[in-house]
Amino acid sequence: MRRKANFTFAQVCLNLGSFAQILNSRKALKFERAKFKRKEATIARKESADRLNLRLNKGD
Repeated sequence: MRRKANFTFAQVCLNLGSFAQILNSRKALKFERAKFKRKEATIARKESADRLNLRLNKGD
């Protein structure tokens, strides 16, 4: 009985470890997505500013 309990406990620990790895990888993925979106937003702002500057300079 004790042997089975130890085995079950070991399985639970392995499952918790796997669960922690999944959570960490999801967290890392979320962070990368947020980083990518910030980068895209920065590029979009720069492009928008460039278009505005072209329009303003065209009138000169």
